[in-house]
Formats: sequence, C-alpha cells, structure tokens
Amino acid sequence: DLVYGLLINSLIDSKLVAAEARKINLDKDPIVRQQLARIEEQVLERAFLTAYIDKRITDEALAEQYQKMVKQVSVKEEVSARHILLETEAQAREVIKELKGGADFAELAKTRSKGPSGPNGGDLGFFGEGQMVPAFSKAAFAMQAGEPTDEPVQTQFGWHVIKVDDRRTVQPPTLEDSQQDLRIALSREIGSAFLQDLRKAATVERFNLDGTAMQETEPAQ
Repeated sequence: DLVYGLLINSLIDSKLVAAEARKINLDKDPIVRQQLARIEEQVLERAFLTAYIDKRITDEALAEQYQKMVKQVSVKEEVSARHILLETEAQAREVIKELKGGADFAELAKTRSKGPSGPNGGDLGFFGEGQMVPAFSKAAFAMQAGEPTDEPVQTQFGWHVIKVDDRRTVQPPTLEDSQQDLRIALSREIGSAFLQDLRKAATVERFNLDGTAMQETEPAQ
C-alpha cells in the first residue's frame, strides 16, 4: 500500500533525525525544551478533554440534546412544481388557455418554455419557501396540487405558468440520523462549560511580551 509505505518512511526519517539531534544535545536546548513542553501540554489537553467529554456523551445526554435541537427547528413545507417560462404575458395567457383546454403541462413545457427545465417537462423538483424568487415562491406556495395558475406570474426572468405537483411537510431529522451533529454540538457544550469552570477556579495572570503585567479590560457587552 503506497500510503502505508510513505507513512513508514516518514516515521523512519523522523526517528533517524531525532537521534542525530540528541547526539548534539539539541533536546537540552532551552528553546527546544520550551517547544517540547508546549507540545506535551497540547497532547495532554486533547487527551484529557477527549476522555472527559466521551464519558459525558451518554444516550440520555444525546436524547436531551436532540430535544433541544427539535425545538429550534421549525417544521417546514416544500412544494414540487413545474413551470413554463415565456417572454410575454400574452404568450403566458395563451398557454393557460391551452392547459384549460386539456393540453398536457409537461408536453407544453417541452415545446414552449424558454427555461432550462423545459426539456424536462418544466420540472423544478421540491423546493422550500425562499428558495425561488419572491413572486414565484409566493404564487407556488399559495396553490394546491394539481391545477396550473389562473394568472401568469411575472419575475425578472419572464412570465411563468406554474403547476404544483405535490406538497409535503419536512420534519426534523431523526435522532439516529442526527447522531454525528448531536455529538459535535454536545462536545462543544461540555468542553466549553468545563473550561469556564476551570477559569473561574484558577488565578490567571497575563503578561505582555516585555514581561509587564497586562491591563485587565472589561469584557464587551
């Protein structure tokens, strides 16, 4: 395996160069030791927080986090619609007349629509409010499934004849489908709360680069 081979070679190189560094006592250099100490602190921080957080991400905690998420997610509605895009109002009214006379919407879209969805029978698929230009979205969401618009709808693209094929309510994702997002959100909450508690219990002194004490400032409101 190419990747495994590259990793092995990298590890070998690191060990060989580190050994050379120790031969000349570079590991005892004050600046190097400071860097090593900082790396050690970072490794310990990650290891501790990982164990601390993992212990607290229980099924009960995930379920509680899910309920919080569901309360914040509003139930939305989507419509599946088709449209026929025309250049003039007169053309749009002519198409509406043909539809009322029994013409097939998808076939008319293929032959009359100037929009990119024309060859596909004008099908736009499902979309939510706000995903289309305002006039189009308002008209589509005011319609029931099955009938085309009685009046053409004008947008910056031209004149639309719209037909809503279906409407559906979009529910929040299930607890099972939300596991990864819930774990990420819960990890952030647990880690942030723990660090805040640590800061409250500790005496923290800050210094400028020249060693002078840093002036404390009021947090922004």
